[in-house]
Parts: sequence; structure tokens; C-alpha cells
Amino acid sequence: MCSSHPALAVYFISFHHSLDLIIGILYPGMYLVAFSGIYVCMALAKYISRLNRLGSLIASCGKASFWIMAVHFPLIKIIDRIWAAHIGDPDRVLYLTLPHSFDYMWPVYLLLGIGVPLLGYQLVQKIKNRGK
Repeated sequence: MCSSHPALAVYFISFHHSLDLIIGILYPGMYLVAFSGIYVCMALAKYISRLNRLGSLIASCGKASFWIMAVHFPLIKIIDRIWAAHIGDPDRVLYLTLPHSFDYMWPVYLLLGIGVPLLGYQLVQKIKNRGK
């Protein structure tokens, strides 16, 4: 893949200067990193679009991106409450405000945080198409 060199540059430059981004210090190389990152993302998207099943899944996620963004955070908080009740600590979730209260639950957050909104979007689309 021809985008490997910009990808390496983006990785190394952003790895060594990530603190600069956090504390608000900008330097001219960041523009190079930004444009290289855009190029890498576009090259990766072009490569993924050539893969039949993965490409259609990514396209579906793109079409349902509003649903994913709107539903994933409340869904993750519901998962947190259910899991906290399951392990016997329902008050733990009240003190944590980040979307992932249980670090080891990230596969569940990833699968359900994307899968449930995607299925909801597809269900709504099927209902809309039946009405036409």
C-alpha cells in the first residue's frame, strides 16, 4: 500500500508531540501531519472499499453514523449500570462520568455501541422502504 510512509510519519510525529497538542502548543509540522493523516485515511478508505463484505459494513456504518453517535453513549451507560448491578456495585457507575467505566469491557462497548445503533438504523430503513 503506497500510504505506508505517510502513516509512519503521522504515527511518529504525533507520538512524540502529542503532549504539545494537549497543552496547546502548535508547530508547523502539525500541518504536515494533518494533511498526511487525511491522505492515509483516504488511501485506507479506498483499500477498504475494494473489500466486498468489509467495505459494505463500513459503508453501512457511515450511513448510520448519526445513529451511532447519538445512541452509543447512553447505551454504554446502560451497559455500565447493568454490569455494575451484576457485580454487586451499582453505585460505582454514579461516580464515573467517562463513557467507559469498566476498562475491561471495551469489546462489549465496541460491539454493542456500534452494532445496536446500526441494527436500529437498518430496521428504520426497512420500515421506510416498505412504506414506499
